[in-house]
Amino acid sequence: KEYKIDTSLDKPLISVVIPSFNQVKYIEKSILSVLNQDYPNKELIIIDGGSKDGTIEILKKYNSYIKYWISEKDKGQSDALNKGFKVCSGDIYCWLNSDDLFLPKAFSHVVKILSEKNKRICYGDWIYIDENDSVIDKHYAFDVNVNHLKYEGFHFSADSIFWHKSVHENFSGFDVKLNKTMDYQMLLEFA
Repeated sequence: KEYKIDTSLDKPLISVVIPSFNQVKYIEKSILSVLNQDYPNKELIIIDGGSKDGTIEILKKYNSYIKYWISEKDKGQSDALNKGFKVCSGDIYCWLNSDDLFLPKAFSHVVKILSEKNKRICYGDWIYIDENDSVIDKHYAFDVNVNHLKYEGFHFSADSIFWHKSVHENFSGFDVKLNKTMDYQMLLEFA
């Protein structure tokens, strides 16, 4: 089955980028958390860093539901994100780490919020779960402004941030020298 976007849908297309490397233990649940959203107009892009642990077999299993995937050696997560966002065709962007999940109905909530006038970025609460999907910690997003980001850092998860394509078009891209703070770099630029 060939991947096709349903252009008859009068809803914004959500592009989801999943960077991955040797995540066979988690990636199938991550993929399913995208595919099982109640929101129909979405595309999934997976950039794998050359996994050798069985991840590729899972990507092949879901090939007909993935718009684009590649597995090749890269320069880390920032490089994978840059590659993934280059092939996005959506109106709304986000990323999901390959060991994380979206909660049900997340996309419908995002589209509702971002359809409001002057809304270009939204973010939400997030939870940490263990290997049995039991909640081990809850985090609540709060109002953020540029000064919060500059002087206090950021207090939310990159997996809970969605933004319009127009915001991404003004982003310089993820700095491949940043291994753990590329999301902070992104948010500072967005702000």
